[in-house]
Amino acid sequence: MEKVMKKLLWLVCLVPLVGFTQSPNVVKLQGKVVVDSLVIDEEEPLSDEPDEGVSTSYRVLQLARAQTLAADDLAGGVEYVSGVQKIQLAGAKIEQIYKLPVDSNVEMTCDLFKAHTAYHYTDVLCDVKSFKLLKNSKVR
Repeated sequence: MEKVMKKLLWLVCLVPLVGFTQSPNVVKLQGKVVVDSLVIDEEEPLSDEPDEGVSTSYRVLQLARAQTLAADDLAGGVEYVSGVQKIQLAGAKIEQIYKLPVDSNVEMTCDLFKAHTAYHYTDVLCDVKSFKLLKNSKVR
């Protein structure tokens, strides 16, 4: 009975640690917040008019150099993506990101994930957990 109680105690102590471990894809990155844009072609099957498309813009973290990053994929695994220099910014803090001056130098804590919808414009996206302006940033 004592052995069972000791094992149960170990289990009770270890379960919270497993449940609250940080994702390996949560990283701190430094770069510049810039605006990127692209033209999305709209298909109009019933029209003979040439397609002009719709322009959209979004915020990205532009890294100083290309990197290989680990990002969560839809299947619950991790995929390594090489040559990443721009990361689309997303998440609950996106409204605060849009208030930052363009070309601000920042350090961001990101939970990285792979693009998986039509609204994801870069291969890797950052769910912004926190950010801070670095010294040589523009100030409004």
